Amino acid sequence: MKDEDILIKLKRKFGKDELVLFLNKRIKELEIEKGKLLSEIDFLNYQNKQDRYQYRKSILQIRKELLTNKKIKK
Repeated sequence: MKDEDILIKLKRKFGKDELVLFLNKRIKELEIEKGKLLSEIDFLNYQNKQDRYQYRKSILQIRKELLTNKKIKK
């Protein structure tokens, strides 16, 4: 059960201090989640760059082979 669910089920007024503590805890959780997501985005961007590099390298290799084969046929 999450803290939000508990707060709703208790049905009582919370003091400013309790509310601030709860909100600070939630902010910290969201900041951690944000950090994890940013890290994952960075990793995926890095992977994407590597994949594009490999793709371009393969294309250049194929072009080179085609040009070589074309010259041999002449």
